[in-house]
Amino acid sequence: MALVVTNLVGFGGKSYVAPFAGAIPGSTQSSSEQVFDGGNADAGWRFRSDGTVDDWEGASYSPDHSWSDPSGSGREPGDYFEIRAVKSAGTTPDGDSLSTWLPLTTARTWTLSQSGDGAKSCTLTITIRDVNTNDTLDTGTYELSATVTTI
Repeated sequence: MALVVTNLVGFGGKSYVAPFAGAIPGSTQSSSEQVFDGGNADAGWRFRSDGTVDDWEGASYSPDHSWSDPSGSGREPGDYFEIRAVKSAGTTPDGDSLSTWLPLTTARTWTLSQSGDGAKSCTLTITIRDVNTNDTLDTGTYELSATVTTI
């Protein structure tokens, strides 16, 4: 069963037929951690096959938003979509490959870590597309920032 979705962010107003539909938030999403008096700072994003996006700040991931709404179909949205992260600025993050289409059948992560005084940041453009048609589901901007400051 397909769900018809219209006027989603990034669709330019055209209709899109897919087994799942959703949208990356239209505004820039930020994951950041600032640590004082030494230590490590970590920031990151995880895109899961169930359609959720988790934010890593510090010691664990926490749910932030969804890239897809499976609408009770009983199937994973990741079975139908691929993701690509392209670094547009800053430090290259750890995690999955950049500038390559990757299946969303497994979680995809990009993280930054800073040890000792200093800061690392990067900006990623995330695009999600349909694996069968190569049609873009959506595109969004995701920032990562990890800062350690000794006072």
